[in-house]
Amino acid sequence: KQWYQRRVRGLPNLSTMPEFSLHPSTWTCLVTGANRGLGFEFIRQCVEATHTSGGSALYICCCRSPSTATELKQLISDNENDKIMFKVLQLDVTNTKQREDV
Repeated sequence: KQWYQRRVRGLPNLSTMPEFSLHPSTWTCLVTGANRGLGFEFIRQCVEATHTSGGSALYICCCRSPSTATELKQLISDNENDKIMFKVLQLDVTNTKQREDV
């Protein structure tokens, strides 16, 4: 637990940001490489599980080029509602500035 507390210290609390008005039981999932491969499949299965459970979630989908993430855009279009929310961010994990911005 101490490691976790040190690790998240200084990170923004998304639930206090205006664009993220979340119910307290909403869970947040940040996935890198969300536009294809394992990252996309992970998001897809999590969205399916959220529908099945009736829960709510915020998916922060990070990819190098959000403008070309057509499958991700389709997944978002088909599933975004008042209980399942998405935020797509540009992130190249090798770019220090982008990592800090995210």
